[in-house]
Amino acid sequence: MKRTTLKAVTIDKKEWKAKGKQLLQQAEKTSKRTTHNERHEDIRFDTQQATQLSLLSEIKLTIQAADSLRVAGEECWYDSSKAYTRAAALSGDAKHDSEMAAALYKEAGIVAEKLDVSFANDYYKQAVSHHCNSLEFKAAAMLLERMANNFIKKDELVASLEEFQRASKLYSAAGDVDDADRTLERAAYLLGRTGNIIASSNSYKSIAMSQARRNTTIFNTPRFAMRSIILLCLEKDFSEVQDLIDNFCEEDCRFEESRELAFIYDLMQSISCSDLDKFADSVYSFNEIVELDDLMLETLEGLMTIVEQQVDKGEP
Repeated sequence: MKRTTLKAVTIDKKEWKAKGKQLLQQAEKTSKRTTHNERHEDIRFDTQQATQLSLLSEIKLTIQAADSLRVAGEECWYDSSKAYTRAAALSGDAKHDSEMAAALYKEAGIVAEKLDVSFANDYYKQAVSHHCNSLEFKAAAMLLERMANNFIKKDELVASLEEFQRASKLYSAAGDVDDADRTLERAAYLLGRTGNIIASSNSYKSIAMSQARRNTTIFNTPRFAMRSIILLCLEKDFSEVQDLIDNFCEEDCRFEESRELAFIYDLMQSISCSDLDKFADSVYSFNEIVELDDLMLETLEGLMTIVEQQVDKGEP
C-alpha cells in the first residue's frame, strides 16, 4: 500500500494581488457596460435583462477580486475590504438582496478587523441594517455583540454597553432568551462600571426575573438578584431595597433561603448598626465561597465607606 506524501502549499502573494487587481479592472469594465445599458453581443436580451446580467457579473468579479486580495496578505486587506463593500453595495442597492449584502458587509468587517476595529464596526453596522431588513434578527445580534467587543478593545465602554443592549433586544426578538439575558448581563456590568448604578441594578433585576421564569435557569436567580440588590443599596434607602427583596422572593420562593440573601441581610445589618468589623467579615466569608468580581467589590467598597462615615460621626 502506497503512502500519500503531503506537500506544503505555498502562496504567492504577488500573484494573488495581481489577480485581484485584474479582476477589479474587469468588474470596472462590466460596470461601465451596465451604466450605458450595452447589450451582450452574443446574447439577445432586452435592455433590462442585459443590465441585470451585467450587474450579476460585476458582483461576481468584485467578490472574486476581494477574495484574491484577501489571500494576498496584510498589504492588500484594506483593498479587499473595500472590494467586499463595493459588492455589498451593489447587492443591496442595485440588486435589492439584503441577505447577500449583509453577508458581504460582514466579510468586509472580518477583513478590516485585522487592521482597525473601528473600520470593521462601520461595515458590521451596515450588515446589521441589512440583516434586520431581512428579519434575520439573530444574525444581526451576533454582529452587534462583535461590535461591542471591538469597542471594549478600544476602551469605549459606553459605546460597547449600547451595542450589548441592542444585541439583547434583537436576540429577544429572535426568540433566543438565553443569549438575550447573556448580552444584557454584559450591558449591566458595563453600566455599573460606568457609574450608571440604578440602570445596572434594573438590568440585573430584569435578568433575575427572566431566569426565575424558566426551569432550566431558575438556579441562576439568586446570583443576579444579589447583584441588583447590592447595587441598589449604594443608591437607595433600605425600604426600597426591602421592596426589591420581596419582589425576588415572590418570583422565586427559594431565594428566601439562599446564601446570597443571607449575605445581603448581613450587610444591611452591618450598615444599620455601623458595625465595620461585621461588614468586613461578611464580605470576606462570602467571597471565600463565591468569588466576587470587580464591580461587586467596588460597590461593596462604596458601602463600606458609608459605614466608615457613620462610625466617624458616632452614629449607632
